[in-house]
Amino acid sequence: MQAVGVVEVTRRTSVLADVLSFAGARTVYRAEELQKMCAKEVLAVKFRLDQVLEAPVSRENLKMLGVMEESPQSIAQIKSEEGIQWARTLQEG
Repeated sequence: MQAVGVVEVTRRTSVLADVLSFAGARTVYRAEELQKMCAKEVLAVKFRLDQVLEAPVSRENLKMLGVMEESPQSIAQIKSEEGIQWARTLQEG
């Protein structure tokens, strides 16, 4: 893992206008792409990058701390006490 961030808010919808209103300028998709995605329900996520780590954290360490179980290339909630303590050390610098 090389970056840590915070999910600010999410919205589930299949209405294009709702997605566009929610995302504003914070999307990497064009309206045409979003329209196709809205054929079924879309999960829109406002994500704020907190920091880029100087040294990447290995998958094995993340698993050991209970930060993640599988792929680190997705948004994951830290559930274990050890993982929460680790995240707090990041905030302390």
